[in-house]
Amino acid sequence: MQTILIANPKGGSGKTTLATNIAGWLAGSWDRDAMVAMGQQATRNYAKRQFTWMRNQPPPDWQRIEAKDYDVASIFASLLRD
Repeated sequence: MQTILIANPKGGSGKTTLATNIAGWLAGSWDRDAMVAMGQQATRNYAKRQFTWMRNQPPPDWQRIEAKDYDVASIFASLLRD
């Protein structure tokens, strides 16, 4: 049995996805190229989840539009005015 320590002082999901991918590679479930590709995809998925969460967490002082029947063109025009 091998013990491998994966440490990163920055935190984030890198340790979890890396450990999972390395474990499968060491077990012979996939080759190195597949391990690298899976790590890259896991990183993209994590970033997308972060962006999705941030998109749904606007600051409280941002103006919100509650009505469903608003004119998108006039909203953009108001944003582009001097």
